[in-house]
Amino acid sequence: MKKFYSFIHGIIIFLLTIIIYSCDSIQYEEDIIIPFAIGDSLFFSLQDINAISSTYGNLIGPQNYNGKVVLIYFTSNET
Repeated sequence: MKKFYSFIHGIIIFLLTIIIYSCDSIQYEEDIIIPFAIGDSLFFSLQDINAISSTYGNLIGPQNYNGKVVLIYFTSNET
């Protein structure tokens, strides 16, 4: 049993080492990253096509949900 725990301990150390060193190797190109400061806002409106939504048919956007966390998801599949 002691060999098993030693083996598991070695695997965990190995995996943690890989994770730590792989995070340092990520390189970002500054010209690709678009800065978005706190307080910046997105203003756009799209028609709500969700038939069971309370805002169905209305134009809505992030500005309709001030003070709330908003997840924006665009898909190419329309229903």
